[in-house]
Amino acid sequence: MSLLSYYDGKKKVRSGLVRTLMWLNGLVAVSVMAYWTGVSLVLEEPFRWATGLGVGTTPSLFEYPYVLLWIVPAGAAVIGWLSIHAELPALGRFVGIYPLLFLNLMVGWYYLAPVQWH
Repeated sequence: MSLLSYYDGKKKVRSGLVRTLMWLNGLVAVSVMAYWTGVSLVLEEPFRWATGLGVGTTPSLFEYPYVLLWIVPAGAAVIGWLSIHAELPALGRFVGIYPLLFLNLMVGWYYLAPVQWH
């Protein structure tokens, strides 16, 4: 009996980083939707500063500035999943790192930069 291979001579696509970014983006999206009262302690002021619009304590799911905090990471997670199945890991890495980089730069700039730089 011969050895069965599903790759037929093709290289296996390494997608560990894409899977990690996909799960991190999904975690951010779910935590913003499910636990906004806790997440708002860290994200609310930097997001108000960055967008010029505030998010209330109990925003509706599709309220404008609030929707950006969960739909962009959720979309990046979906695109990451699709890129794994389409064997395009570069696309998954590029799209997956954007929301996490954006949130980290926004929060980092707000809390770590001098106030006069705001």
